[in-house]
Amino acid sequence: MDSNDFNGKYRTSSILLNGMILRHPGIPLKTCCEDSSYSYYGDYILDSTTISPTQYGVPESVDKDTQYMSDHLPVMLITHN
Repeated sequence: MDSNDFNGKYRTSSILLNGMILRHPGIPLKTCCEDSSYSYYGDYILDSTTISPTQYGVPESVDKDTQYMSDHLPVMLITHN
Protein backbone atom coordinates (compact mmCIF):
# COMPACT_ATOMS: atom_id res chain seq x y z
CA MET A 1 0.00 0.00 0.00
CA ASP A 2 1.49 3.33 -1.05
CA SER A 3 0.03 5.58 1.63
CA ASN A 4 2.42 8.55 1.82
CA ASP A 5 2.12 8.37 5.60
CA PHE A 6 4.86 10.95 6.19
CA ASN A 7 4.29 11.21 9.96
CA GLY A 8 3.90 7.46 10.51
CA LYS A 9 0.31 7.81 11.73
CA TYR A 10 -0.68 4.32 10.56
CA ARG A 11 2.52 2.39 11.35
CA THR A 12 1.03 0.87 14.52
CA SER A 13 -2.54 0.48 13.25
CA SER A 14 -4.52 -2.57 12.32
CA ILE A 15 -7.58 -2.55 10.08
CA LEU A 16 -10.80 -4.54 10.41
CA LEU A 17 -11.96 -5.45 6.91
CA ASN A 18 -14.60 -8.02 5.96
CA GLY A 19 -14.37 -9.69 9.36
CA MET A 20 -10.60 -10.06 9.19
CA ILE A 21 -8.00 -8.04 11.08
CA LEU A 22 -5.17 -6.85 8.90
CA ARG A 23 -1.92 -6.08 10.73
CA HIS A 24 1.56 -5.04 9.73
CA PRO A 25 3.75 -8.14 9.31
CA GLY A 26 6.75 -6.40 10.86
CA ILE A 27 8.20 -3.04 11.70
CA PRO A 28 7.03 -0.51 9.09
CA LEU A 29 9.88 0.75 6.95
CA LYS A 30 10.86 4.24 5.86
CA THR A 31 10.64 3.75 2.10
CA CYS A 32 9.20 7.08 0.97
CA CYS A 33 10.11 9.29 -0.82
CA GLU A 34 12.99 9.51 -3.21
CA ASP A 35 13.52 13.27 -2.96
CA SER A 36 13.81 13.06 0.84
CA SER A 37 16.25 10.12 0.85
CA TYR A 38 13.53 7.65 1.89
CA SER A 39 13.12 9.14 5.35
CA TYR A 40 9.32 8.79 5.64
CA TYR A 41 6.88 5.95 6.25
CA GLY A 42 4.48 5.26 3.47
CA ASP A 43 4.61 1.73 2.12
CA TYR A 44 2.83 -0.97 4.06
CA ILE A 45 1.98 -4.59 3.35
CA LEU A 46 -1.00 -5.69 5.39
CA ASP A 47 -1.34 -9.42 5.90
CA SER A 48 -4.24 -11.30 7.47
CA THR A 49 -2.32 -14.51 8.12
CA THR A 50 -1.03 -15.43 11.57
CA ILE A 51 2.06 -17.02 10.04
CA SER A 52 5.20 -15.03 10.76
CA PRO A 53 6.82 -13.86 7.55
CA THR A 54 10.03 -15.54 6.50
CA GLN A 55 11.08 -12.30 4.83
CA TYR A 56 9.73 -8.74 4.96
CA GLY A 57 11.21 -5.51 3.71
CA VAL A 58 13.01 -3.93 0.82
CA PRO A 59 14.67 -6.65 -1.30
CA GLU A 60 18.45 -6.73 -0.86
CA SER A 61 18.91 -6.41 -4.62
CA VAL A 62 17.28 -2.94 -4.67
CA ASP A 63 19.60 -0.02 -5.33
CA LYS A 64 18.13 3.09 -3.68
CA ASP A 65 19.80 5.26 -6.31
CA THR A 66 18.00 3.53 -9.19
CA GLN A 67 14.69 4.97 -10.42
CA TYR A 68 11.90 2.37 -10.04
CA MET A 69 9.12 4.42 -11.71
CA SER A 70 8.01 5.50 -8.25
CA ASP A 71 9.27 7.74 -5.49
CA HIS A 72 8.93 4.78 -3.11
CA LEU A 73 11.13 1.74 -2.66
CA PRO A 74 9.57 -1.68 -3.39
CA VAL A 75 8.52 -3.70 -0.34
CA MET A 76 8.03 -7.49 -0.33
CA LEU A 77 6.54 -10.09 2.00
CA ILE A 78 7.18 -13.83 1.92
CA THR A 79 5.18 -16.07 4.29
CA HIS A 80 6.28 -19.52 3.11
CA ASN A 81 9.28 -21.30 1.63
